[in-house]
Amino acid sequence: MHKLMIVDDQVYILEGLKMCLEDDFEVALVDNSEDYMQVIENFKPDIALIDYKMPGKDGIEIIQDIVKRPDHPVIIIFSACLTGDIVDQARTLGAVDWLSKPFDIELLKAKLHRALN
Repeated sequence: MHKLMIVDDQVYILEGLKMCLEDDFEVALVDNSEDYMQVIENFKPDIALIDYKMPGKDGIEIIQDIVKRPDHPVIIIFSACLTGDIVDQARTLGAVDWLSKPFDIELLKAKLHRALN
């Protein structure tokens, strides 16, 4: 089973996503912009779903940190406030896809599986 790390400061979103995705993925949740590197080190996710708007570091800064690792996970950025510029910046850094909140869970599952193949 593939490992998925989800980074979002809204705990209710994290918990809801975990409930919807735990049949397809082993899921690790990160509710701040500080602990993701420790989770990557210990959990070793195959894919990461990163929220753009976070207190502290934003999703772009988080992606910049993650892609410095040679074994970094596949990255998808998501947010309620994505713009074309943010998506372009995330893709330039290595994100493979993006998703705007709110989203259909089946669309998310499709994007996650497609990104891993």
